Amino acid sequence: MNNRIETANIYLTENCNLRCDYCYENHNAVLMEPRVMKQVIKFCCEQAQDQFRFWLFGGEPFLVEDSIYEFISEAISMARSKEITPKFNVLTNGTIFSETFAEFWKSHGCVAMQVSLDGIGAAHDQHRKTKNGEPTFDRIIENIKKYLTYRRDLHVRLTVMPDTVKYLFESIAYIVDLGVRSFAFMPVHEVEWKPDQIKTYQEEFKKIVDLYVDLIQRKEKAYFSNIRLNYPGEYYQEMPCGAGNVFVAITPDGSIYPCHRFVYLNDHGASFKIGNVFDGFDQEKKKLFDDIKINQLKGCSDCKVKNCNRCIAMNWLMNQDIYDSTRKGYCDLPVIHDEAAIKVYNYLDRLYLWAKEKDVLNEYPFVKKLIEDNEYCFHI
Repeated sequence: MNNRIETANIYLTENCNLRCDYCYENHNAVLMEPRVMKQVIKFCCEQAQDQFRFWLFGGEPFLVEDSIYEFISEAISMARSKEITPKFNVLTNGTIFSETFAEFWKSHGCVAMQVSLDGIGAAHDQHRKTKNGEPTFDRIIENIKKYLTYRRDLHVRLTVMPDTVKYLFESIAYIVDLGVRSFAFMPVHEVEWKPDQIKTYQEEFKKIVDLYVDLIQRKEKAYFSNIRLNYPGEYYQEMPCGAGNVFVAITPDGSIYPCHRFVYLNDHGASFKIGNVFDGFDQEKKKLFDDIKINQLKGCSDCKVKNCNRCIAMNWLMNQDIYDSTRKGYCDLPVIHDEAAIKVYNYLDRLYLWAKEKDVLNEYPFVKKLIEDNEYCFHI
């Protein structure tokens, strides 16, 4: 089989206890039933080659916490029976602390955890509020502190809006002080980024690079996903983002979509549904995503930027054409990521050579792994 799926976002529920104003989802109070869950796992294992990564998604998955344990236990059992290595990422808004999950997470190395936090309170509470409009920053920070006592590899994801970009460095520095060492921050595609906001992003990013280098100099392991260090300046693949190709999203009823963003486009994504876990893929619909290449995208074919996720769902949302990557200022942001990646990699390469010459390379295992094995990842 060509283009086997490697990763799937699994909607255990679409329900959520927050109402973030930039959220693209419809928070329906539906959850994945055991019959569907079993078939989802079976379908994913049939797609897998040596390993498969399950992203347990929502909504907010901790609203159906028992489903997390049920899914992971069933997936581990089925995957291992087929000699497949299962890996899991649990994505949460961080508003719910569960000691039961914390213990489970601590004892299962194959499970990673990601918390959404948009930075310091001034940034986070602008957009991430409860159904009743109440701020959530303080609650999430307390929960992050608790989870970090169980494992140190908690991953934090920040959504960056034009009105919060001025807080980006301060936010990252604050979260570093909490003890977090694994980050991703995603500027929102579907809004306009004005020249002054792009300039602010660049200035904030420069300070973040200095912070990152400082962590490495202190012999710490750190991962900033926006600074892609695996052979910086090169494409990972010729496809854009992998949606519908090596990556899919699966909703509570077992419907398959190219990714989680396509689920809510065009009348709950009906026109982009590419199959279901009981009957498999609609090969005619899936072929569109199998065949799409970066060099076919308007705005990307002659672009020199490499560190860009080229979201084809946003192409459709903004331009009604998955091949049109035209953005309102956003395309200036990945240029900044490229510059940072090359700068950091060159520094780490020099550090590697120096440490090797001085016979202290083992003091920098993170750098050694990156340069010798091209492996840049904090998690499993």
